[in-house]
Amino acid sequence: MKIGITQYSVSPSYIDGQSLVRRVSELGASGVEPFFAAADDALFSWSASDIRQFMAEAENRGIAVPSTAVGIFNCDSSLVEKTGQTKAVALIERALEFSAAVHAHIMLLCTYLQSEPNTTEKKKNLLDTIRRTEPLARKLGIDIALESPLPAEELVKLVDAADSDHIGIYYDLGNAIALGFDPVEEIAIVSRHLRAVHIKDSVNKLGGLHLGKGYLNMPAAMDALKKISYDGWLMIETPADNDDDVRADIELVKQFL
Repeated sequence: MKIGITQYSVSPSYIDGQSLVRRVSELGASGVEPFFAAADDALFSWSASDIRQFMAEAENRGIAVPSTAVGIFNCDSSLVEKTGQTKAVALIERALEFSAAVHAHIMLLCTYLQSEPNTTEKKKNLLDTIRRTEPLARKLGIDIALESPLPAEELVKLVDAADSDHIGIYYDLGNAIALGFDPVEEIAIVSRHLRAVHIKDSVNKLGGLHLGKGYLNMPAAMDALKKISYDGWLMIETPADNDDDVRADIELVKQFL
């Protein structure tokens, strides 16, 4: 397993690509996950030159870009609405193109809040959108990994219905705690679809905390990942409020590798 960090945990506000990589290196992580927060996110406006500079800085500092994250639909219900499908597909495909440009092989697709698939109709609409974007993901060699508040069993059924080896699951330990799920049990359930893992602590509400500040049993969660022979990325997604606390999160995770 390898330790990376989300853009969110590096800086809560926009940061240019080269500065993002430098901050990741300074914090002690090995990879970075660029994050699309909105439909007009600055990442969409990166030029070819911006991307080249970002990638050159990453190569020079030995920082990988294994994944990107699309959080656009947390505040936009088009992902789970039939009438919004054209918009959702266009945004996802733009994010896939960016992901390919930075050599990421996983693109997280977050389905929380306004895009929570909590009805049969919303699940159908989400699945239809995923099926429409899957061909481009396949062409680009990228896996779309769903992060969702659904229980593990329901999420696995949804991914099974997509019927593609380019559609998987992105599991978030802290969100599982906040939603009242047991990460140890759920990791076993999602194992065959698991693409990447977000690492943060939490209590009984959504919102990330630094490790050790919530209810997450980190040793048990790491043991569960080892039991399924997980060898992917562990992406730190703790608050960007204090560099020393973020470094401590990274060092704690290293103890389990």
